[in-house]
Amino acid sequence: MSEIHSNGVSMPLIRPEFDKRLLPPLLSEFRSSVRRTRDKSLATRLEEEVLQHPKPFVRRPTVLRLAKWCKTNGYPYQDGMGVARRISLLLFGHILKREEFGV
Repeated sequence: MSEIHSNGVSMPLIRPEFDKRLLPPLLSEFRSSVRRTRDKSLATRLEEEVLQHPKPFVRRPTVLRLAKWCKTNGYPYQDGMGVARRISLLLFGHILKREEFGV
């Protein structure tokens, strides 16, 4: 499921049937897998957009950051890649591909 933005890029929509209870442990795991504060902030964004909002959504910049984490190269980034992929599967039903977004 996706929507087309004004720039013509298709952005994924959250699966309506995803189980919100499964996201907090994944976000916690992501936080403990990454080292830099700015990387941990991705988990905070997902909490704000998906868990704390009455109608869950994910902003384009958040999707792009998650897509980058779904395929990273080198230390220390690979520590967060597996859990980023599981977050993507939970929210969107597939692993985001950074190439699709040009990031």
